[in-house]
Amino acid sequence: MEEPDAMQSPEYKTEPPEEIADIPGTEIHDLIGRLPKESPIREWAMGLLIGITPPEESIPVFIEILERQPGGLWWNLSTLRLWREQAVAAWALGQVSLTPEQTDAAVTALVRMLWRTPSDKNSLLRAGLVSVVLGLITAVFGGLIAVFARFFPTAAFMTLVVIVCGWVVSLTQCTQVEHNHQRVVQRFAAISLGKLPTLLSIEALIATALETGLGLRGVARETLVRVLPELTSAYYGHLRPLTVPNLCRLLQSGGPALVKQVLIALGKVGDGRALRPVEALAKQQNGSPLRNIIEEVLPILQERKRMEDAPRNLLRASDQPFATLEVLLRPAMDTGEAQPEQLLRTAITTDSDAPSR
Repeated sequence: MEEPDAMQSPEYKTEPPEEIADIPGTEIHDLIGRLPKESPIREWAMGLLIGITPPEESIPVFIEILERQPGGLWWNLSTLRLWREQAVAAWALGQVSLTPEQTDAAVTALVRMLWRTPSDKNSLLRAGLVSVVLGLITAVFGGLIAVFARFFPTAAFMTLVVIVCGWVVSLTQCTQVEHNHQRVVQRFAAISLGKLPTLLSIEALIATALETGLGLRGVARETLVRVLPELTSAYYGHLRPLTVPNLCRLLQSGGPALVKQVLIALGKVGDGRALRPVEALAKQQNGSPLRNIIEEVLPILQERKRMEDAPRNLLRASDQPFATLEVLLRPAMDTGEAQPEQLLRTAITTDSDAPSR
């Protein structure tokens, strides 16, 4: 299905949305500076910092790096640096000019990154390996102590305690480190999606704005203030099933600037499901600056609700499954074989229904 052009709808005249503060430049400078020299994107990213546009062949490389999965159970060098390369690649895709085909591929890769969760299974296994190593080291020292002090039970118990404690500590650290790295990449992905406003990117940001992680959620909400005006009435009926309910949830949890843009967006793409949440908000916003927008949006949602309910209220022909082909009426001049379901039925009367003479 081809997406409509993202043009500003003439239905509402809004003041320009607030510009969000991108992730501090010092962070991206640090990430680029810590990339290994053999990294394929290091020179291109450093060029972007000083305004040099990377070559055309860099775009597929940025996207390919962003789509890589952390591999293996061991913390090898490639695994350690992958998250930095992905963060730089996500940032770079929001800084370069892309063709429509490249934009679709970049948005798809960024959205997948935004919805990706770290592998807890790998974290568990890595933590197990770390704890075994710690246990073996302790066992060596414990064995030496046992030989000299002849405290075999104590040495065995100490080894077991260290193995268990080491597994718990390493599990916490392994999981937390991977989650933190993932959040850094996702923050850059959210900011770049705000610079590539398509229907998919906007819907992904709406869903991310309801995440539990405060850092990522805050970035998504600030980005939405800027990109929600890109939605137009042409998108009505083309949204994913959960997009309108998610917008309604933002009415109750977003800040004033975001709630304003969400209301305007619901006036363009909202369906009947948004009527009750907007009516509930209207009761809470008496005398609020949002009141005028609510009064404009409510009639639109009421009309859409009425149109959506209309098909369920239409009269339908009664079904007579016992009508046979012999009782169907056919045209006098039959030019062909008519379909039975297109013919009229004769009135079927019984003795009790016949009029009395």
